[in-house]
Amino acid sequence: MPTKGFVMQTTWLRSLSKRALVLMLLAGAGSSAIAAALAPENTGTGTIQQLDFASGTMIVDGSRYHAAPELQVEIGGSYGAFTMLKVGMKIQLVYRLVSGSRRDVIEITELPESVFIEEA
Repeated sequence: MPTKGFVMQTTWLRSLSKRALVLMLLAGAGSSAIAAALAPENTGTGTIQQLDFASGTMIVDGSRYHAAPELQVEIGGSYGAFTMLKVGMKIQLVYRLVSGSRRDVIEITELPESVFIEEA
């Protein structure tokens, strides 16, 4: 049986999520922005095959990823930017599956060249 503190914490988290959605709606965020915020996070590793800085997209091991507005990049252990990425770079990424095929990447971390990445 859950304790009172657990129930209160769970209720508080639910109300926080509802408040965040209401704020997003009031701020004029579209349904796609709300869907992106609610999508579960996934992780993966791979090698960058293509970069398109103009459209904010990249292809990693055959899958297309879109740079989310809140994207954080780490290159060589330091803060970086999407435009600092290079084809052939091994990365770990955190992304949200926003729709059937759209993946919005929110974190990219460069991996050392010595890291072996298994192909799917």
